[in-house]
Amino acid sequence: MAVKYLVSRGSSTAKSSTMRIVTKIVTEALEDASDVPPPIAEFYMKQLSAMIFWVATGTQNEDIPLPEDFTT
Repeated sequence: MAVKYLVSRGSSTAKSSTMRIVTKIVTEALEDASDVPPPIAEFYMKQLSAMIFWVATGTQNEDIPLPEDFTT
C-alpha cells in the first residue's frame, strides 16, 4: 500500500522522465510481486529497505540482514 501511494504521488507530480521510468518499474514490480507469498515478499522488501537505508545513511540496520552478495 505504501509503495502504491508513493508511485501515485510520484506520477502525479513528476515532470522528469526519470520519475516516469521509476514509476513504471515499480508498478510492474508490484504486479509481479502479487504472485509471491506474503512472507517472502516481506523479507525481500525489508532487505531492499535495508539497502536503501544503508545507501542513504552509510549505516547498516542490524535488524535486517543485507543480501550476502551486497558489499558495503
